[in-house]
Amino acid sequence: KHITAIALMAVLFLAYGCAQKAGSESQYPIADEKAENILGGLNKADYTMFSRDVSDTVKQSMDEAYFGRLSKFIKENSGEYVTKNIAASKDENNMHILSYDCQFSLESVYFTITFNEDYSKVEGIYLDSENMRKALGQ
Repeated sequence: KHITAIALMAVLFLAYGCAQKAGSESQYPIADEKAENILGGLNKADYTMFSRDVSDTVKQSMDEAYFGRLSKFIKENSGEYVTKNIAASKDENNMHILSYDCQFSLESVYFTITFNEDYSKVEGIYLDSENMRKALGQ
């Protein structure tokens, strides 16, 4: 049950509400680099890489032990991260939301990341996939 609760939090993890400002496409390269750090960190089970660009609030919500369990859960159910493409973007409440269609070695994963107003910090992370939902009994 503990792993199920952890996995559910991984799938539903959002540190903050949503948002973005219009005209943020020029920031996509910055956002992309931060998204790569998160996904790459999950792949390598490297908390330092994963947490490099996340806010203190996210770090408080996901410590290194929790991150280790999340990384293991994703690898067991979705496999290794391979590639991503921007699927959607939205600006709301001075925050920026980018959603990606990602390919992992076992399946496709929908990855949404929320940034603060100037894209300097990640404020929210959301991962969703068929296999993760099945593992959680959803």
